[in-house]
Amino acid sequence: AESLDHLLETGFVTRAPMYLAMLAEALLADGQADAALARTYDAQARLERYGESWCRPELVRLEGLIHGALGDRAAAEFHLRAAAAEAAAQGALTFELRAALSLARLLAGAGRPSEAASVLGPVCAKLPATATHQELAEARALVTALG
Repeated sequence: AESLDHLLETGFVTRAPMYLAMLAEALLADGQADAALARTYDAQARLERYGESWCRPELVRLEGLIHGALGDRAAAEFHLRAAAAEAAAQGALTFELRAALSLARLLAGAGRPSEAASVLGPVCAKLPATATHQELAEARALVTALG
């Protein structure tokens, strides 16, 4: 956080929203949801200012995860659906998969397994059967578990 803050103070703007998103995800993993949310708001403002809309789906996904951690399932679901839709519209398949996987986990945890499968299955199907990265493996395993 200190290094990124120093970098931002120097006027560095290239990929700053994505770096802030990565920091927000680390803060969330550390249980600092409020600090994570503040970083996503900073990232959104920078994204608007510098036109780096390519990473907006990831920022929106993180906002969904943060709202979920704060206990607001409705806001979490709204943001995760929005992230998946925007990623799909951009053709950003990795971001779409991440958003769909996060949404499917939320839905499955809320006792909505068929909805979870219907969200995640089509996104997994877009990727080649030979693709093997970690999030895709997790997504495929979840689709199988949801039956």
